[in-house]
Amino acid sequence: MLNDAATPADVCIRLGDLGLRQQIDPTRAAPITTADVVRVHVRKRVPPAGDAWVGFRATADRRLAPGSYTGWVTATDRATKTVARAAVTLTVPSGKVAPRPLVRTLRVTALRWVPFMTSTVDVHEAVIPLDGKAGDVTADRLALDRNAVLGGLSGSGTGTGVVRYDGTIKTLRDGLVGARLAVDLQDGDPGDYSGTIDLPPDDDAGSVDLTVSLKDAVIVPSIVLLIGVLLAFLIRRYLGSQRDVLVLRARVGELAAAAQAAEQAFQRAARGESWSTYAISDLATGEVAAQEAVDRLAAEGQVDSLDTDAVAEVERQLQELKADAETLGQLDDAFRALDAALRTIVELGPIDGVQPDADSNEPAFLTRASEWLDGEPLPAEQLRARLADIVAATTLAEEWRSLRDQGVEDWERVEQLKAADADLGADQRKQRDEAATELADAWNAMWAEPNPSAVVTPERQDVLKRASARIATLTAALEADRAAAGALPDTSAVAMLDTGEATISPNAYAAATDVGLLPTPPDPAERAQAVRAVIQRNDRIVKGVAVVVAVTTGLTALYFGKPFGTWTDYFSALLWGFTATTAIDALATAFGLRSTADRLTGSAAARAA
Repeated sequence: MLNDAATPADVCIRLGDLGLRQQIDPTRAAPITTADVVRVHVRKRVPPAGDAWVGFRATADRRLAPGSYTGWVTATDRATKTVARAAVTLTVPSGKVAPRPLVRTLRVTALRWVPFMTSTVDVHEAVIPLDGKAGDVTADRLALDRNAVLGGLSGSGTGTGVVRYDGTIKTLRDGLVGARLAVDLQDGDPGDYSGTIDLPPDDDAGSVDLTVSLKDAVIVPSIVLLIGVLLAFLIRRYLGSQRDVLVLRARVGELAAAAQAAEQAFQRAARGESWSTYAISDLATGEVAAQEAVDRLAAEGQVDSLDTDAVAEVERQLQELKADAETLGQLDDAFRALDAALRTIVELGPIDGVQPDADSNEPAFLTRASEWLDGEPLPAEQLRARLADIVAATTLAEEWRSLRDQGVEDWERVEQLKAADADLGADQRKQRDEAATELADAWNAMWAEPNPSAVVTPERQDVLKRASARIATLTAALEADRAAAGALPDTSAVAMLDTGEATISPNAYAAATDVGLLPTPPDPAERAQAVRAVIQRNDRIVKGVAVVVAVTTGLTALYFGKPFGTWTDYFSALLWGFTATTAIDALATAFGLRSTADRLTGSAAARAA
């Protein structure tokens, strides 16, 4: 204030209303007055021809909303009745800090946790670095309102997005801070969403080019890749083992049906005959055993191969079913042939002179074979053995007449040689008697043998041939001697010659091994177990490599650094997992990782089919 008078002036200072009537004091629930906010020295002495300052002091216990408040201040000299007035503006600063971004471009990643559902999108760390240090720039001092719209985004398709400030300040490295953004994407496919945001809004100086890359979370494509791998394994399992199991199941049914059909055909063909009651008593049991063997094979099968022991068991069961059908199919013809053959020799008796002690007028095998014509249900194994005996008996019966005729002829020559005993030398008589004894012993043994398969053994055939050859040689020599009236040459040395072949005892190798002369060979069971261990280890390597390579390469090629989440993306991931596993399997086969298992199992199931 300035005093132009020559005398001092006592001035009264008064501060008018500053427009505070709309401000409410929460402690009193009443409007705030000027005195509540600003205090003024109400009296002031101004020296003559001098000036003085008027002091204002804001109170600390009142807080006004940020802004400017305008009013008047008046100075009144009561002595002279002079009044002076001046405009006054009270400014309450906000204490806010204007955001200043440190970057001009920003790229962030948004993850969609549930495919094809935009509501599950989560933007990963959308933070714009700001100019300022931690402590200076805080959420309450930043000149940005919470949820303030900073700009929009547009995608490559129909999707759009809105960017807001979420009211959070994040501390970054090196003491820097950043404003966290909230990005709301609307109904768009995975891809890049771009736009320009302003900090603060409507301020081009703080604009930032923002790109949001939307993709599905890595767990979803990883699952799809694993599904592709699993699908490849399932297909490989089907082609490598399950299909063979199905073929074997069908083969069991076919062979069982063939056996039943053969049994029915036999019963029709043998109707009215004594052997019509023959049947396989455990035919149904054999089918059940074969099915159970296939079930065990399916349970023990690996991804791409079948257990060797289980395959061998199934093969054995299939062979038994097949043998059952073949046995039943041959049974009627075999019995009819046996019956006809027996009828042709039933009247043939023993050879006179050769078998003086024969207890029966027919050989023992004929009695046994005749008993077989009366049928009864038998287990499959016994019926197959019976069929083999029937075939042997039929063959023997068909050859019995010729054998007997040769025996009769040989014995007649023996009788001739006995009649010419005086014309024979001592050695010739000895050979004659030995040959006669061998001939009689062989025929007596064949006559008394009930088992058709054991009647004419190789040893007995050799005895009969040797005796017949001796008798023929002696007879020829006798006739030549009589014809030439000369001495009968001694051919016993020639007649007695016999050749043989040296053999090694089948126990020689084992005996030499027991005494340590030869090294003990490796146990086949241990060797097979070692091979199976190698196969299992290699199979685990193949499976592990296939899964790791399929998932890793798939994510690298389809996911990392790229938008992901469309139907095409998921189909590509599924196809990648499938083809990658197949390729690894092919490489493993080419390099021999599975060749051992393949050679061991082979195509046994196919052979059984």
